[in-house]
Amino acid sequence: MENRTLCGSNGKCINEPGSFICECFPGYRLDPGLDPYLYDPCPDIDECSENPDICIPLSFCVNKPGTYTCACSDRYFPSTGIIWTQDTVCETVETVLNKPHQFEKLTKEKAFFAKMDRQLKENSGKPIHEVSVGNAFSTVMEVAGVGPYIDPPKVSSAGDGETGSIILDLAEGLVAALLVDKEEQTAIAIKTPTLDLDVVFLGPNDIKPSGFSLVADGVTVAINLEQVANNNNGSAAVAFMKLKGLENLLTHLFFETENLTDFGSDIFSVSLPTMSNTNLSDPVNFTVQHTKTLPESGLMTCTYWVSDKSPPPESDFLDWLNRICVSIGLFFFALAILTFLLCSWNPKINNTARLHLCINLGLSHLLLLFNESFFVDKLACKAIAGILHFLVVSSFVWMLLEAVQLYMLVRRLNKVQVIERDGLPQYVLYPVGYGVPVVVVGVSALVYHPGYGGTEAGA
Repeated sequence: MENRTLCGSNGKCINEPGSFICECFPGYRLDPGLDPYLYDPCPDIDECSENPDICIPLSFCVNKPGTYTCACSDRYFPSTGIIWTQDTVCETVETVLNKPHQFEKLTKEKAFFAKMDRQLKENSGKPIHEVSVGNAFSTVMEVAGVGPYIDPPKVSSAGDGETGSIILDLAEGLVAALLVDKEEQTAIAIKTPTLDLDVVFLGPNDIKPSGFSLVADGVTVAINLEQVANNNNGSAAVAFMKLKGLENLLTHLFFETENLTDFGSDIFSVSLPTMSNTNLSDPVNFTVQHTKTLPESGLMTCTYWVSDKSPPPESDFLDWLNRICVSIGLFFFALAILTFLLCSWNPKINNTARLHLCINLGLSHLLLLFNESFFVDKLACKAIAGILHFLVVSSFVWMLLEAVQLYMLVRRLNKVQVIERDGLPQYVLYPVGYGVPVVVVGVSALVYHPGYGGTEAGA
């Protein structure tokens, strides 16, 4: 009688006259010392131990049953994105960001997110190993300017809700890639400095407890997996995730309330990956561990992030009107500058303050006309923001200097005297007119440099 258990699950039995031989599947090796009647004679080959240089530089090897996988080390990312090929190399995050991309009108950070999202959708049927998913999350947070490797965070205290929503959307695709081809009960746990992820999958033939609880990092999620499975062809999955640095993007300032608000616990995400029907009649209960003490007069409430708000539509008419109005303003500023330079009716009249006031206002308007072209490069955007700040402060200082000169002139009107050159001397005007703005901008950049740069509306 044929014995289907011979050679185990990692090989096939080949019949020979009076005997048989075992032929192992790729990634497994026949061990002659193992009795095929008692043991699986085809154990897994540990490619990582046998060949330490099997992966490319700046990466590490992870053994899998029948095969192995390579993943880039922390702070490095595959040159081909989340999908590895024969030409993949590990590059720094900055190198990956500075590569040309096909997404016009997007910053290099947003283009990186868009490319990853497209790769996930185009390869939705391909599984991604846990280590690659962990590396992807680490890179995504570093690109966003937050996380354990970015200190201090590169986002303002107001947060960045748009980027936070993008990361949560990417998280769904990355978690779903972990469960591709899964048919039996599976528990996946990924713990990195950036990510704390726990995923549980139950196949059609697995028992689904109605009172299932997932406990991870101080948070308990109680959900009726039996109901989830009934709505999804007998399968059920639940994922719990905490990302370090997400609180810098989805800050408490997004609460639409007049009250003073703050977070009393860490931000976490719970999803039902690969589930097509997530309509549940039974509630999902969360038990959350507080990280802060509630004030006696405070009110504790549960809140969640709504990421389906669409950005306001762009208006070509408003953009056109803005350019026309700014161009008209620049024309008159140019006329004023030429007038003060070429048409001085009396050499004793000091037009220095008026001239530099017009120059600073004109340059600030000129930058406002072309500032959209600098949104793609974050460094250029910060530089333009700093220059605009300097020009605006300088304009106010020159206004003050002109007011001082007018006051000095009016004070002398009650006296009969020979007309002398009015106003403050040049060695006072220039150091004050441009020195004060330099000090103001320098102190501002030193105290809070993340305040310079694009916002959600612009960059």
